[in-house]
Amino acid sequence: MADPSDAGNYSDIRRSINKIIDLNEMAIVRKNGIAQQTAENAKNILTVLFTILTLVSFTFIFNLPGIISDPIRSLSEGIQAIAEKNYKKRIYLKQEDEFGDLAGAFNTMAEKLDEYENSNLAQMQFEKSRIETIINQMRDGIVGLDEKKNILFLNAVAEKAARVEGKGYHGEVCPRCRADQ
Repeated sequence: MADPSDAGNYSDIRRSINKIIDLNEMAIVRKNGIAQQTAENAKNILTVLFTILTLVSFTFIFNLPGIISDPIRSLSEGIQAIAEKNYKKRIYLKQEDEFGDLAGAFNTMAEKLDEYENSNLAQMQFEKSRIETIINQMRDGIVGLDEKKNILFLNAVAEKAARVEGKGYHGEVCPRCRADQ
């Protein structure tokens, strides 16, 4: 060990200290380079991640309302059509979620309503034809009136009687007689 009071050792001590300082500076520069590279990598990763998340966010902002509102709009239009007795209306959604299930249930309901309407209409037309045949075969005159006493129908006997008199019910000319005059 060198004696601290010996002045000849100062130059060796200074060289050793300078060497330690140089080693520390090189270590600091090296560590600083690594820290800067790590910061640059982190900045690049965060920039890419932010860009991807921004694109995903804008996609959701612009598409999510349509994803929800389009099926609701289709269902609303279908309900409106059914309310207007358009039982041929169907809703076609390619979704396999609650909206798809609802559209399927709607289509089943519309199909059943269409079947019911058509079966009732056919049955009512058959019954109307049957009743008209019965009324026209009767020997008595039959006149059908609405609540305002307007003539709705009359059988052949009543029509013949109306032609003889030339006037219908309450002194009005009956529609069939008016056509014949």
